[in-house]
Amino acid sequence: MIVYIYPISLFPDLHSDKIFGAILSTLNDLFPSITDTVIKRFKQNNPPFLISSAFPFININNKKIRFYPKILLNDESDFNGDLEIIKNFDDVKFLQEEIFFDIINGNLSFNQILNNYGNYFQVDEFLLNQNIDIQELKNFSKRMIVSQNSINRLNNFFKVFYSEGIKYNDVHGLFFHISFFDEGFIEIFKAVLRLLKDRGFGSKISIGRGQFSYELENDDVYKNHNSKFSINNNYFVTLSRFIPTSDDLKFIDLNSNYELYFKRGIDRFGDFRKQAIFFSEGSTFLGNENNFFGKLFDSSENSVEYGFAFNLKINVIK
Repeated sequence: MIVYIYPISLFPDLHSDKIFGAILSTLNDLFPSITDTVIKRFKQNNPPFLISSAFPFININNKKIRFYPKILLNDESDFNGDLEIIKNFDDVKFLQEEIFFDIINGNLSFNQILNNYGNYFQVDEFLLNQNIDIQELKNFSKRMIVSQNSINRLNNFFKVFYSEGIKYNDVHGLFFHISFFDEGFIEIFKAVLRLLKDRGFGSKISIGRGQFSYELENDDVYKNHNSKFSINNNYFVTLSRFIPTSDDLKFIDLNSNYELYFKRGIDRFGDFRKQAIFFSEGSTFLGNENNFFGKLFDSSENSVEYGFAFNLKINVIK
């Protein structure tokens, strides 16, 4: 299932861990009797669903054009062309869907892209295989810092504070994938989403941030593409933040490529979280016979950290 999000207020960066946290918190308010069961299933490597991070989409003539993260591959060393092309390509963060799936299906390599760069269209951090109105992408979103006032009702003392968020174009937004392994959770998720749209994503929901409208589309990229690959083509790319288990780490090889990030903060109860080390979206790894990679772990006494890979099988062109 694809969830299309149309932000209607300033919005946070939306990675898989933040999406999961919002889902779990809202689930606990609506169906508190099943929250512990859901957490237990993730910890037992039997997740009822998996989620990706959120990525951009734009509407062009009532057609959605989706973008996926740039795949991290060791695939640029044979290019001997213009260095400016390499610099431009290094700035790309998102690939149009058709480019992304051509790569993971083994039909396209980075070298082929670089050697035929004139056939592609780059707008800032987006790479497309079709020419569209550049302004549609340049006006996609902008990061804003806004000032707000708070007042102490006891002494009428005013205080100005600043917060940051992302402002999206009215007809563009974000999308993420959710794959269900227990169909009983589909209607539960829809109920969670109906409340979550008004509550909002992120830590600024008390001041009206993170609210959105949404659309659902019954398409499952995970199943559609994972089933196309044999056991001999068992690399995968993650579409979520991925916190590996010790067993997962054993399968990193020379063709694996990734970026590491660190996360630590305070949960909504005021407790300090344990540091989480995760691989970014677009990272690629050697897989194994397992269906699930990653884990859910206790980051504080009252909080958990989501780190399951939303993995799509990939053919690595060598």
